[in-house]
Amino acid sequence: MQNSDIIEKQIEAAMDDMRVAIPGKVIAVNDTTIDVQPQIKLQTADGPESMAPMLAVPVIQPAAGGYKINFPIKVGDTVMVVYQDRAIDAWDTTDAEGEQVEYRAHHPSDAVAIVGLASSTAGQTKTISEGLEITGVDTSIILYPDGKAEIKAKTMHLESSEAMTIKAKTLDITADMTTIDGKLTVTEEAIIDSVNIAEHKHDGVRTGTSKTKKPDTV
Repeated sequence: MQNSDIIEKQIEAAMDDMRVAIPGKVIAVNDTTIDVQPQIKLQTADGPESMAPMLAVPVIQPAAGGYKINFPIKVGDTVMVVYQDRAIDAWDTTDAEGEQVEYRAHHPSDAVAIVGLASSTAGQTKTISEGLEITGVDTSIILYPDGKAEIKAKTMHLESSEAMTIKAKTLDITADMTTIDGKLTVTEEAIIDSVNIAEHKHDGVRTGTSKTKKPDTV
């Protein structure tokens, strides 16, 4: 065997031991981390072997500027596991630049998980050509580039501890029943069944000091 062949074999062996990224299945959800089972088996002299489970893997979820999106990670979800170039212990405990506690490169101890990966069989998320879409079980929020926003849900709850303002040129509400629990103030016209309440008058009413009774309860 020539020296070049030996060197090539050594390089191949080193590359085989290098970990970069691999799909994994969530097998446990902890407080701030997850346990992951890599989904690609290793090729050994004795045949394919499962890789060891990876414990307490940090999860990358979208976050910046004090805002964060949290996904409800479940056992069975698929993630992409990425192995860091160097040991991240010092950074993880201080959140600052620091020296390596020990020399490690592409080691499972320094892996992180990115949510959202899905195989073709499991059902990849359908892409949309325009806008931003957030989907869940029977719910979706779509923001279109033309300024249109669309929210769909089985039920919806909006709550404000102080005040809520809705401002629009027109507001259409279509519902089988609309309930308002509290006072209702209308500053301009109120039209019900084509009748302007502010200008509505009853026929056949005699002037005097008597007052009409309260409306009958439906």
